[in-house]
Amino acid sequence: MAGTDRDAAPPGQRRVFISHSSHDPFAHEVRNAVCLQLREKNYQVLVDKDELRPGQDWRSVLTHWLADCHAAVLLLTRDALQSTWVRREITILMWRRALGSPVAVIPVLVGDLQPSDVAAAGFSELRQLQFARLVPTGFGDPEALADDITQRLARLPPRQAETTQMRRWADRVSFFLTLVGDQDKLGECARELGVAEEDVRLVKLHEGSRFLAHQLLDEGMSRHAYRAVRVICDFMGREWLDKLIRDVAFTWVSGEAARHLVSASHLAVQQDSVVVTALNAHKQETADDYLNRATCRGEHWRQVAATPVGEDVVEELVCHYEKTIMDLLGIEPPWTLADAAPMDEPAYLIVDPAGVPLESVISALRIVRERHRGIVVLLLTGQDTPAVDDSNGWGLGPVQVLSPPLQPGDELAARRNVRALMQLRNR
Repeated sequence: MAGTDRDAAPPGQRRVFISHSSHDPFAHEVRNAVCLQLREKNYQVLVDKDELRPGQDWRSVLTHWLADCHAAVLLLTRDALQSTWVRREITILMWRRALGSPVAVIPVLVGDLQPSDVAAAGFSELRQLQFARLVPTGFGDPEALADDITQRLARLPPRQAETTQMRRWADRVSFFLTLVGDQDKLGECARELGVAEEDVRLVKLHEGSRFLAHQLLDEGMSRHAYRAVRVICDFMGREWLDKLIRDVAFTWVSGEAARHLVSASHLAVQQDSVVVTALNAHKQETADDYLNRATCRGEHWRQVAATPVGEDVVEELVCHYEKTIMDLLGIEPPWTLADAAPMDEPAYLIVDPAGVPLESVISALRIVRERHRGIVVLLLTGQDTPAVDDSNGWGLGPVQVLSPPLQPGDELAARRNVRALMQLRNR
């Protein structure tokens, strides 16, 4: 199986993932030059065109590579930014970085692509990195670009063990899967997660369970999670089954939307402000799934703001929100906000209007935003997705509308799927 022990990098060798779109002939030439030079410099190069066998299940292998590589080169063209799979590749890599991974990401602008085009495609975080550029007009050549990339990789600090929330989540799920008493059932689990038949037998080897865990980083696999857990639930101890379900129940949430939530938490700390995010959902449980997905069920604090009933709705909302923030920060009289040290983990306030007009909620949040700092508000807007231009007119600073939005029926389907998973504990 590509990406498992059979193809693991020797000690000290870096695994470098190459993200690309195959539609551009010049990008194809660039990819070949980069791969050739990296291999000559003793890097293990992970690229679908060279490493995957004909007919092999590329989706599951690529997801594993993305979760496990030490560095990545993004060959960005206009076609690449339109590619659903390239977008997923960038999402997983930048999600890893947002959660503290040392994975190095080198974005390359190919052709006439500009940094503004990358930001417009929803990847403004890449602008924080140093772009490499190559145009097919004599101002650069693929070999020179490959040399630049290998020099950048050579300057990276020594490899270090990854201890991020995403890595710890994968460690947990991987460990739980090793506790399945019948290894044949683990093979069935792999089939439900889309692993190719020729690779199923290798799932039983060391690191095979990690390969399975990594499949759940791709939300496209989430619809299979229930069936995958169902085939192994009778062959695990109740305690471990409970923990496995707790760690996979939220994997239906888009990784791209989750990445935006993590970015919002960084922004709240950097700007020492309240950052508002908006999600077109109804249920608080859905908000919790988004937070768990964003943090890979890692350390974070959350509170749900109550909904008041009274004549002065805005004033009551402000009182409720501020009391909830005090609870969130663990502050009670005689202490005040002035006594509180910054939180070590992200702090999220879930705001569910629950029938209160959105205009009143926004008015209350304006007041709260002026008085508090270092918090991410996750505002549930029901089934309607606010337009970015409209939300920026709320007076709440740049509101991050979580994208991609939920489509009609998505939330109900997710809640039913999570309930079915939870019921497996009682079989």
